[in-house]
Amino acid sequence: MPIRADWRAIARRSNRQVLIAMLASPLGSTRGGFSLSSETTPPFRFWRFFFSPQGRVSRKAVWYFLLPVHSALLAAQYGIGLTMRYLLTPNEILYSGWLYANLWVGLAMVILLWPSFAIMVKRLHDCGMAGMFAIPILIPLILAITIGIISAHFASQGNTDAALRWENAIGYARSIIELYVLILIIFLALQRSSPGPNRFGDDPSGYAPHAVF
Repeated sequence: MPIRADWRAIARRSNRQVLIAMLASPLGSTRGGFSLSSETTPPFRFWRFFFSPQGRVSRKAVWYFLLPVHSALLAAQYGIGLTMRYLLTPNEILYSGWLYANLWVGLAMVILLWPSFAIMVKRLHDCGMAGMFAIPILIPLILAITIGIISAHFASQGNTDAALRWENAIGYARSIIELYVLILIIFLALQRSSPGPNRFGDDPSGYAPHAVF
């Protein structure tokens, strides 16, 4: 009986200590029995999140940044491109502002290209997959530059038909790659994280000391 009473007293003291530690936590909450204090979840690191392809990020990174930004830019790009191609004359393209709108969309895509690539690589890592599957997101920019160079070359020779053929061929390849990228982004938005640490880093769900998002 005395031994059992001692164990009960120890258990009561341990429970009180755990409760006091939980209430003293900076966030005042727990997850899975562990305190989510600032010691386990560091503050958001802007440069690491947007520019480093190392580590892991959760699905929130796709839902809050990658999917809406990529979808908006893709819709703007194709909306402006189809309007310029089928609804406007060359003079209207030059003087109506559509050409400048297309240039601004292209500039936004260039600026957001590497952050999108870095986040996609980290999300692939979080699913236990290699980052090489994100490489196609870089190809449309290369193809766009290629189209510009080839079109300028043939236009300088007065061979507009050849320029148009090359533009259509590269445009179709670019569309296929962009469709692959969109499907990959949707997959990453839905795919659950691999539980616990993996070969790419710690779990970004909040338990890990090096969580990014």
